[in-house]
Amino acid sequence: MVNPAFGGALRPVSANVLKGAGRKKFNQKDYSRDFDVRTRPKNFVKDREGLYEDAIKFKKANNNLKKENTKLKTTVRKLESELMAQQREMDEYIFNQNQGRLDFNPRYSDGMNSSYMKRPNSNLIQNLKAQVKELRTDIKKKEEEVLKIKRTLKATNIQELEVEMKLYVDECTRLRHMLEEKMMETNQIDPAELQKLQEQFQMQDNYLVNLQNENQELAETCAKMQQIMQQQQDDKGKDSKLKSKLKKITANKNKLSKNLKSKERELRQLKVDLSTAKQLSKGDTSVVKSMQEQISQLKKDHKSQEKILNNLRQDNQNKDNIIQSLTEQIRKMEENPSQPARVESNTYSQNVYENTAYQQPKNEERKSENTESDHQDDDDDDYKDDSYEDPQESNIVEDTQPHGEVDNKDEEIKGETKSIISEIEVDPLFEKVQLILQRKGIEYNKMGEMLPKPVTIISLEHKLKSMGLKDPEERLAISRYIVEPRDERKVEFNENREISNSNAENILKSKIDAYTVFKNDEEEYKKRVRQQIGRYTSTLTDALECEDLDGTGYMPANALKGCFHAMDINLDNDLIEYLIYLSGVLEKIGSSNHLMLEYSKIVELAEKQDSEESSKPQKDDRKSTDLLGDDYSDGYGDDFEDDKHDQTGASQGVDDSKDQELKKLIATDDKDPEVETDKSKDQHDSQDEDAEIDDEQMITIAENCLIRIAEELLNKDMTVRQLFEGEILAEEIEGQKIELLFPTSFLDGIQKLGITDFSDLENACLMNVLAKPQLENTILLDELIDIMENLGIPDGEGGQVQQDLGAQESVEPDQEASKPTESGKQKKKGVDLDGLSDDSKNLLLNFVIFLESESMTAANFFQEVKYEQMIKTKKNKQSSVDIVPADDFFRLMEENYEIVSDVNLTEEVKKELQEILCLDSNYKELLFMKKIDKALNEIKNIS
Repeated sequence: MVNPAFGGALRPVSANVLKGAGRKKFNQKDYSRDFDVRTRPKNFVKDREGLYEDAIKFKKANNNLKKENTKLKTTVRKLESELMAQQREMDEYIFNQNQGRLDFNPRYSDGMNSSYMKRPNSNLIQNLKAQVKELRTDIKKKEEEVLKIKRTLKATNIQELEVEMKLYVDECTRLRHMLEEKMMETNQIDPAELQKLQEQFQMQDNYLVNLQNENQELAETCAKMQQIMQQQQDDKGKDSKLKSKLKKITANKNKLSKNLKSKERELRQLKVDLSTAKQLSKGDTSVVKSMQEQISQLKKDHKSQEKILNNLRQDNQNKDNIIQSLTEQIRKMEENPSQPARVESNTYSQNVYENTAYQQPKNEERKSENTESDHQDDDDDDYKDDSYEDPQESNIVEDTQPHGEVDNKDEEIKGETKSIISEIEVDPLFEKVQLILQRKGIEYNKMGEMLPKPVTIISLEHKLKSMGLKDPEERLAISRYIVEPRDERKVEFNENREISNSNAENILKSKIDAYTVFKNDEEEYKKRVRQQIGRYTSTLTDALECEDLDGTGYMPANALKGCFHAMDINLDNDLIEYLIYLSGVLEKIGSSNHLMLEYSKIVELAEKQDSEESSKPQKDDRKSTDLLGDDYSDGYGDDFEDDKHDQTGASQGVDDSKDQELKKLIATDDKDPEVETDKSKDQHDSQDEDAEIDDEQMITIAENCLIRIAEELLNKDMTVRQLFEGEILAEEIEGQKIELLFPTSFLDGIQKLGITDFSDLENACLMNVLAKPQLENTILLDELIDIMENLGIPDGEGGQVQQDLGAQESVEPDQEASKPTESGKQKKKGVDLDGLSDDSKNLLLNFVIFLESESMTAANFFQEVKYEQMIKTKKNKQSSVDIVPADDFFRLMEENYEIVSDVNLTEEVKKELQEILCLDSNYKELLFMKKIDKALNEIKNIS
């Protein structure tokens, strides 16, 4: 669009905007006024809070100015950019408009040299430039003001800091004056109070010094106790060495006894050969002399070996006494650890042992010299009398000497304070007192009559000794428990301390239950017992032997009722009490104080019933044995020939005159009393073989033979299949494959094992048990393997016996079959403790030490928590076993600090013990009481 005012030239649209923009002005703020106000001096009597608020206000004003400055800068930049753009557009527009004019000169930059350029609106560019210049000067002024403001802020900050510093100085001076006033007041303290404070400080210093001294003394006592514990551990190590030596000695003794038996057999054979040679030679003295020389040499060897055996017995007895004394000393040291002087008694006992071990062989040599000098013409076999007399005399000397030492010690420590006798320690001793009263025929209501007057410790001890209680320690413990008071933990020992008869009788009745006197009705009780247990002789023997864990021939009295309960024999309490009365032993057996039973007397009482019943059908039994001999004479009668029978048969064909001459020759040359004893033994054996036996006795004889075979298999590490390899016959009967064994092959295999002393009767009993008449008197190999598995011999093919409840161990110990290990070797009976950790072994060892110190068994320890459980055995028989819950087992362990003091009883340790002690792997929370006993015996042997 052409504007005629500009000669047809176009005018930009933004011209109006620029024109109005040129007249627009910014509202300028007079910053100088604020600056003057701020720099004007004021009354600076302001508090700190007011100054702080002013500083905040000034900072806010500064921030607002900064924001306005930034806004102004941005607007100036926008205006400059717009101005430059408009200038370019105007130049281009003017250039384009004047390009066709004659008077247009492009050399001039503005292109406005003509007259039309001097129109009223031609000064727009100059106005804009002037405005820009003014704006720039304004911006510079603003920037200078901003800088001045910034500078004045720093100055005000310094002024503020100076004011604050002055306030701080004033406050410090004020506080210093107040402190000086307080110090002046405190200096006026009473000197008496100051003296008291000083005394209190001095007392505290003395108390600290005393505590330090006590701490030092406790450290010294702790070091001494550690030394004492180290000495005790050394003593335990010596005890273990002595036990290992004892084991070696017993092994040597067993070997020597076997050698002696073989020598005796050779001697008997040589005597028979000598007699036959003398009869056949008819005066050939050379053969007789050679035989006599051989016999004399064998007798000398026999005598020397017997002397060695006697020495070993003496050493064994001495070492047992020493071990008992050492264990007693260790127990006393554990009870009274504050007396280290008792440790030296170990060396004293060791010296006593060396002296006795050195003197006893000399005494035997002297006795042997005396016997040889007194009996020069007698036979050398008189060593038997010495061998039986010497151990008894030595035992008497050894028994009396410790007792005397104990009595002397008691006299020496008269007046010493001792700990009271605990009820756990004395309870088993009153069982022996009850047995004494029953055997003396003293009724329960008349116990007070047997008490001495006055009742003192020494009088009670003498009374118990006269009644038959032999152990002095047991007598002293019972006397002290009755006489000494129970309300204190420690009392002063006085052997003349008295107590009234009524109180002593009440204490006896509180510890001894009402009992029965069997003195008048003993035969009636024997009859009742035979009627109830006479039919179970072999089973009863096995059950009682299971309770004899140490193999000493004795069992605890408190386990007798459990044996009958396991056999499903319900005996009355009075009958069980009578059996304890019959077989109880007052002597101390081993380290236990409990009443022990000689269970062989119970077996003898039961066997008398068998003998009475077997005396009636003797004719029928003889017929059965004759028929048995006829049956076996056809098939394998030649293998059952007995050397003794041949010898007696041969001797019957010799003239009586020759026999008399031979007897005279033996009597004059040898004077051997053993020949007569051997003859009597041979006659006794022949009488026993000719005696009539019943089925139960036959089974017992066969069982003993099978046990002997199993022992030889174990010693030679062989299985049944390896023994009879090449002799097994495979047959198929009614579509079923079976393996058979001929009786001759069976007897040959027994001879391969080295068993050549089975008699004709024993072989006949074996064949009667094993042979099957329906299979032409052959032996079933599977049945023989099963029998041997029950005796501990595994099958060569690795078969395992299935058992209900998956039980890992059979309930009957005599039929306990051990599974073969991976290497094929026989696994030892008992519990394998090799895989246990040190904490588990230490727990079991501490438990053994605790039981020995408390004189109790594991069954008594778990009496409150154990219970009976009926299970099935391998032969599908019902039997009862004792079970202990695992939680109760570990709870009782943790309640006794002595057991878990040095053991980290973690969950892993509990799982390990449950795996080896459980009745079944599926029920690890149920622990088997028999396995606990075996584990304790095993850890005792290892330690």
